[in-house]
Amino acid sequence: MIIRPVYNILLLPDVSYYFKKDFFSDWCKEPLEAGTDILFIQLKEEREEGALTSDSFYPIGVSARVEAISEGDNVQVRTMERVDISDIDIQDGVLTATAAIRPEEADLSPEEEKELFGRLRSSLLKFVQGYQWGLWARSFVLQRKNIYDLASALTEYLNLSGEEKYAILAADSRKERCELITRAINEFMEIARVSEEAQTAQKDNQEQLYREAALKKQIDYLQKELDDMHPENESDVRKFEKKIAKSGMNKEARREADKVLNRMRQEGKESHEYGMLYDYLDFVTSLSWKTPRVSSIDLDRAEAILDEDHYGLKKVKERIVQQLAVMALNRKQNGSILLFVGAPGTGKTSIGQSIARALGREYVRISLGGIRDEAEIRGHRRTYIGAMPGRIMEGMKRSGVSNPVMVLDEVDKLAKDYGGDPASALLEVLDPEQNNTFTDHYMNVPYDLSNVLFVCTANTTDTIPEPLLNRMEVISFPGYTAVEKFHIARKHLLPKALESMGIKEEMLSVTDEALRRMIDEYTMEAGVRTLKNLLDTLCRTAAVRLVRESAAKKAKTDENKEDNRLVVTESNLSDFLGRKQLHHEYRLTEKTPGVVTGLAWTRAGGEILFIESRLTEGKGNIQITGQLGDVMKESVQIAVSLVKSLYPVESRILADHDLHIHVPAGAVPKDGPSAGITLATALSSLITGKAVDTDYAMTGEISLRGGVMPIGGLPEKLMAAQRAGIKKVFIPFDNQDDLEDVADEVKEKLEIIPVKKVTDVLERVLEGDSEGDSEEALGEAPGKTPKEVSERG
Repeated sequence: MIIRPVYNILLLPDVSYYFKKDFFSDWCKEPLEAGTDILFIQLKEEREEGALTSDSFYPIGVSARVEAISEGDNVQVRTMERVDISDIDIQDGVLTATAAIRPEEADLSPEEEKELFGRLRSSLLKFVQGYQWGLWARSFVLQRKNIYDLASALTEYLNLSGEEKYAILAADSRKERCELITRAINEFMEIARVSEEAQTAQKDNQEQLYREAALKKQIDYLQKELDDMHPENESDVRKFEKKIAKSGMNKEARREADKVLNRMRQEGKESHEYGMLYDYLDFVTSLSWKTPRVSSIDLDRAEAILDEDHYGLKKVKERIVQQLAVMALNRKQNGSILLFVGAPGTGKTSIGQSIARALGREYVRISLGGIRDEAEIRGHRRTYIGAMPGRIMEGMKRSGVSNPVMVLDEVDKLAKDYGGDPASALLEVLDPEQNNTFTDHYMNVPYDLSNVLFVCTANTTDTIPEPLLNRMEVISFPGYTAVEKFHIARKHLLPKALESMGIKEEMLSVTDEALRRMIDEYTMEAGVRTLKNLLDTLCRTAAVRLVRESAAKKAKTDENKEDNRLVVTESNLSDFLGRKQLHHEYRLTEKTPGVVTGLAWTRAGGEILFIESRLTEGKGNIQITGQLGDVMKESVQIAVSLVKSLYPVESRILADHDLHIHVPAGAVPKDGPSAGITLATALSSLITGKAVDTDYAMTGEISLRGGVMPIGGLPEKLMAAQRAGIKKVFIPFDNQDDLEDVADEVKEKLEIIPVKKVTDVLERVLEGDSEGDSEEALGEAPGKTPKEVSERG
């Protein structure tokens, strides 16, 4: 007897099986011939021959006998009975076991089994009819003689594991065994049927997709042919396809644009979202995505353009040229973000245009004044109705390039409310380390702003948040002097006004004296915006006269030709501009004890103010008027205490008299510490009865120790003093370096006296000769620089 282990084979009794002769060669010690008995035992899992043990086998097997061996070494084996396997032993590769016939439960008669076999075979025959291989399968099924033979023949098609196949063999009940076989074959047919249906459905879907794709290709081809024939009728989808292909977008932007384009193609023009999709693609394809070519920077040409467009502003121009030089060396956008700070009309915005012209770049201006919503900077998300891109990206679209000069105007006037903080949104825009991946909420893809030259403007830095201010380099724009305003008006403002009003140069002439009077009596700002408006008004008035005179002369055909030139002089200036509506403070003509001239800084430039003080009978009360702020009120208290310590005898009068301090004009709020020295001098003059010469003005903060501390806005204050006719100005000693920012013409007309202590001022104005010269005076002689004078002191 041959004992042959098998794995994952369904062996059932009374069935003929066919094997190759080699199948038995390793387990057969004697020649295999017809009539040889075989014992098949089932393996629990597949193992190599050397790894088999007694526990590797199931306890039930099948006995069989070789019926025939063909010439092709095919062995026909007929199974007989199920047997119980015991005493399994493996010695030197020889497998031995004891087998005993296993009884069965005859709970299914031969007739019932035959009937069950007939129904199962009929189901199979019906099942195979729907397949191309059905004819072969029909013959295959009809050859089966019983249900066991049928199950064995189909075993390789049935979805049965090794354990399930052994469970069929191990079932003692014939009825249970047939039910297991029937269930396995029915499951096979049902799975095959469902798979066929799924494959058919998938095939139909694929065919539909292939057909649809083919039709779309044909449509696209035909549409392309039509677009080439009639470009004016090109479809939106085709137009955006071309734009996206030529745009040079980065990967993320290209992916998003393709996604929106596909959605636009699917939605069609009738969709309510078509307009939103169109607007988005129109915006992103209008942007410049390509890296600009680096161009050379001619510093001499840049300086010439800056000088041509703007008079003065020497330090500002030097800093701009430095920025351009750094860019020229690095061959890329580099350096700090420039913040121009100054009074209105000083040329902060227009110099941005000059920078763009000097670099040969596009110029775009964005006004940030009053913006209170973060979405104005970053844009709205497209989920909102009416969504729009932010102002930064809108400006990039208007410029049409990726490296414009972008002026962010009025950054000090950003607001903040529930809509977010736009100043915080600007942090990313103005940070060179972050703006190369700036993401607008509307676009939802990163955009490189690192090639943009940002220039910001503001009237003051007080309202700019500290984190935003730290990202920028502050460049102060001082106010213009009267001489500078004259040259600006003559070279720039007047020619532009004439051109805008359509007046030729030979038709209107404005004398130098008229311009100087206009500057002195009609303007009071640090910039030239009011001066520009006045020149426009003058030209409009002149235009009316010129038109009327021309019409009158046409009516007189016999009149000789005369000169039509209209001349504006100092004497007839009021006929064109009317009476002056502004009033400047000028130096007082009479000196009075307790009245001293001070200097103040405003957003419109510098201005002089008068500190007035008076004693009245009372109980030592102090009254302050003139809308003074808290800081200035504290300066009053410091000045009173200091004067009492300096003049202990004279100050006794303050015990039984009330002190009234007033700073005109009463309707204008005033604050700041720089009036401290003026207050102390006015009170000292009041209690000593010694008047201060009206040629003097002063500015500086004081301390209780009597020191004069530095202040800000010195250039504007000195210009105001020079304009008001002041001759001598006291400034803090530590402010001498700021004199470099003061125009030479101002320093030439003023005697600037730096002081360290309050007593230095009082000795000069109250006890000294008010008309005498001081060796400490800066600017006492024309041609001497502040540095030369300070070395003498």
